[in-house]
Amino acid sequence: MKKIILFFFLISHAFSFEYCRPQFTPDEKVSLKKNSLLIVTHATTEFDELSRAKKSTNLTIQRFLQQNNDVVYLQGEAFPEKYYYQFCTPKYYVLSYGGEFFFNFSATDITTIGGHWQACQLITTRKIISNFQMIPHKKNFSLTQVMSAIYTYGKISVYRDDPYYQKVMNKISKIGTNKLTLQDILHEISTVALKEEFLSRMVDHFEIPNEFHVEIKLKNQNKIIYQAPESFTKSLLIKFI
Repeated sequence: MKKIILFFFLISHAFSFEYCRPQFTPDEKVSLKKNSLLIVTHATTEFDELSRAKKSTNLTIQRFLQQNNDVVYLQGEAFPEKYYYQFCTPKYYVLSYGGEFFFNFSATDITTIGGHWQACQLITTRKIISNFQMIPHKKNFSLTQVMSAIYTYGKISVYRDDPYYQKVMNKISKIGTNKLTLQDILHEISTVALKEEFLSRMVDHFEIPNEFHVEIKLKNQNKIIYQAPESFTKSLLIKFI
C-alpha cells in the first residue's frame, strides 16, 4: 500500500513540473545590467496553436542563458501550462497582457522573440524602440528579431498582389494553420529584394522616431529604411535572422 501511495506521489510531483510557474516581478523592480537582453513575448500555444515557434524559441533562450545574458519573459496570468518554455529561470517574469512592459533598460543590443508579429510582438517592439530613445549618451542600437521564433497571421501578412501570395496560401493549407513563423513566410519569397520589401512593411509600423537613422539587415545585406538628417541622434540596425 505504501508503494502505491509513493508511486502516485511521484507521478503527481512529476506532473507538477511539466510547465513553468511564473513568479512575476513588478516592472519598477526589474533591474537589467547586461548590454545584451532577450525579451520573450507570449511564447504560448494559446496563440501559436501548433507550436511553430517553439523549437527556435527555446534554442534562443538557451543561447542567452548560456552566455549569462539577461532574459525576460513577458507572460499573461492565464494558462501558464500553455507556455512552451523549456527553461524556467529567466532573469524576470513580467506580467504583460498585450506585449507591453514598463521597465527600463540600458542595453543597446536587444533580441526579441515570441508573439504575433502584428499584435503583441509589435507592441513589445515599439516599447523597445521607445526605451532606446530615452537612453542618454548612447547613439547606436541593435534590435534583432529571430524569424523562426516569431509567429504571425499568415493570411494578413501578405497581399493578394504579392508574387508569393499563392505560395504562402498553399503553405497555410498544407500546414493546417494560419499561424506561421516569419521564417515560414520568408521561405516562400524568392528574392532578397522581395524579402526586404515584405519585412519593411512591418517596420513602417514600429513607430520609430524621426531622428533615428534606420537600416534593416537580412542575409548580410543592409538596406536603409529611413535616412535621417545629418544631425540624427540615434542609429538603429534591425536584424532579421
